Amino acid sequence: MLSFLRSMSVAEMFTTLAAWLGLLLGLFNTWQARKLSTVRISVKMQVITRDPAGDPCLLVPEMFSKPEIIPAEIARYLKAQVGLALQIINESMFPVYISSCGLCQKEGPYAQRVAAVAPLLAFGAKRSKSFCPGTPIVLPFLLNSKETVVLELRDFEMREDNLQQLLAINCCRGYAQTADGVFATKNCRTLIERLRTIVAK
Repeated sequence: MLSFLRSMSVAEMFTTLAAWLGLLLGLFNTWQARKLSTVRISVKMQVITRDPAGDPCLLVPEMFSKPEIIPAEIARYLKAQVGLALQIINESMFPVYISSCGLCQKEGPYAQRVAAVAPLLAFGAKRSKSFCPGTPIVLPFLLNSKETVVLELRDFEMREDNLQQLLAINCCRGYAQTADGVFATKNCRTLIERLRTIVAK
């Protein structure tokens, strides 16, 4: 290797270095262009409730780590107020349309699913009278680049038999799908099991 380098002139060494540098820059530009043109979304299941003023608020996961020790009076309040919510994040560098969301059985666009019909916008930027917190969202809807919304899935009543049925058919993944078919899911079986424990009290 050293003898090979010694046999090269300074001009040849700079030419070789420039060639390698050009190759690396080309690979970086290809990766960057792919990143800029790729649709990427992610989802996360949340638990939503209402404060005394009636405004929505998200409950921290730690509250459900041991649902069996939640006092009965708090459980009764949660049973009347609690609900499932889906957080959707557009990680793309451009806006995308969300065409469907809800719960599904497994990963992938062909999974059996229970779609939300008119989810309620709990948290998100106000754009118009028809797209502001507290209003039902008509699908599909536009989600801007790097924007996050939290949708309350009002189709899923928090009753013990409903939650048990979701567990029985393994419909325990929150999902969102874009208009061009990009699909994102997140497992929420443990969350549903803990909610069932609470509403059963």
